[in-house]
Amino acid sequence: MEMMERYIYAVTKYLPEAQREDVAMELRGNILDMLPESPSEEEVLKVLKTLGSPRKLSEEYNTRKRYLIGPSYFDKYLEVLKLVVSIVMIVLLVVNLVSFVFGTSTESFGVGEIGRLIGTIISSSISGGLQAAFWVTVSFVILENTAAEEGYHELFKKEWSPRDLAPVPSSTSLKISKVEAAISLVVTVIFMIFLYMGSDKFGIFWMKDGGTLENIPVFHLERLQSYLPLFWIFAIAQVILFIWQMVKEYWDMPMAVFNLVFELGFCILAIVILTDGALLNPALYTELQESMGLAPEVAREWITRGKIFTGVLIVVLSLIDSLSTLYKVRKGMRKKEA
Repeated sequence: MEMMERYIYAVTKYLPEAQREDVAMELRGNILDMLPESPSEEEVLKVLKTLGSPRKLSEEYNTRKRYLIGPSYFDKYLEVLKLVVSIVMIVLLVVNLVSFVFGTSTESFGVGEIGRLIGTIISSSISGGLQAAFWVTVSFVILENTAAEEGYHELFKKEWSPRDLAPVPSSTSLKISKVEAAISLVVTVIFMIFLYMGSDKFGIFWMKDGGTLENIPVFHLERLQSYLPLFWIFAIAQVILFIWQMVKEYWDMPMAVFNLVFELGFCILAIVILTDGALLNPALYTELQESMGLAPEVAREWITRGKIFTGVLIVVLSLIDSLSTLYKVRKGMRKKEA
């Protein structure tokens, strides 16, 4: 009766956790009542086809009615919304505090500066939080209206079939760590905010007369901005992967392959950026030579070695993460098949 259990799981996974066990018992009893003793696989398939799409059936069991985002995804939507908005607001708070510390001289420090800081934090947090909420909502509205039901592919006009239902997760299934997924999103948000608000703050700092911190940016800002479209593509892909993980809860092969392709693409982008000779600020070499007393060739060698180390670290960590996930998913599938 594996097909029946897969169908029951596909129905109940769209319901709030408090309802899942009761609905599973009721649905199992209804299906068994519709089947003869010792039913064949074809008889089970016929009954399940009669019951129809698991997603539509789950809406009949769910007593809570939603509107813009239906019951299938509403609980997940709230979970992701709270998490993403919190991450964006906290990151903006930290970025504004860091910009204030490094961008305010000791002479001008006072009540007026603190007031402006508070105003900036409040306005940026509200603006960033609203934008995050908007895009999460748009993502789930699209998901609600376009997501293909398991066993039914509307784009290909394929008839719904229980044979295409996803297996019920077992002890061998690899559960997605919400903490790791959230950390990946945090890093992405920090990086994108850094590009827009603080890329000029990333550099070599020293104290000038008067107590003001001066810095030489590491990057040539105009050249760095030319990579923005590519950064946005990877940021959007990261958000898609995050929402996918929050909805699915368990790794599967398509998600693991998407994650591998994402990591490989990011490695390629990192290598392209690190080998871009025009990306670093030309004044950086001069400052290293003057402040540390280095010969020009030594300064360039240090920077080259730093690039190589950074590139190798990014490639190794990315491949270890993506390939290990792919291996674990494949290993779990083999164990279940056995």
